[in-house]
Amino acid sequence: MIEKSRLKPKSIKVNYIYNMAYELFALLTPLITTPYISRVLGADGVGIYSYTYSIAQYFVLLGNLGVMTYGQMVIANCREGREEISRAFYELWLLRFIMIMISLIIYMSISFISVEYRPARIILGIYVFATAFDLTWLFRGIEDFSKVVIRNFIVKIAMIAMIFLIIKEADDVYLYIFFCGYVHIFG
Repeated sequence: MIEKSRLKPKSIKVNYIYNMAYELFALLTPLITTPYISRVLGADGVGIYSYTYSIAQYFVLLGNLGVMTYGQMVIANCREGREEISRAFYELWLLRFIMIMISLIIYMSISFISVEYRPARIILGIYVFATAFDLTWLFRGIEDFSKVVIRNFIVKIAMIAMIFLIIKEADDVYLYIFFCGYVHIFG
């Protein structure tokens, strides 16, 4: 009888260190970028970003409806083999994708009807769509934090560099929204 290939979880200590390092970095990032963004974009630019991002975030939450937390738990319980993880992953990913697409349709409908900050809302519509492809829950379920954390470090460092290299005046608010929206997905 052929034994199923089992997935060996990473060390809890290693995962904890990876997660702690990233959380510290995530806490320090605003200390680096906020003074610059506040000075360059001003209160209006920061306000437009905060307002439109908060609305988009409601639709991301609606689209997720706990699937990420549930998916992480289901994947963590599928340690018997890759086939079981693969089946659970595709079922959960499809459910999440459908929910996010429904949420995106509602969000974009509202965004096109409302004229206030329409360009910012449309940019963040791409953010709502792209959350369907965030697989962080899978890697956390199989307890492979290194991939998630390394990717997040790279994305955050790239975002910091882009902010300082590209955001130079108050009219760059839409570029800032673009960068930050995608950092929330990938980092």
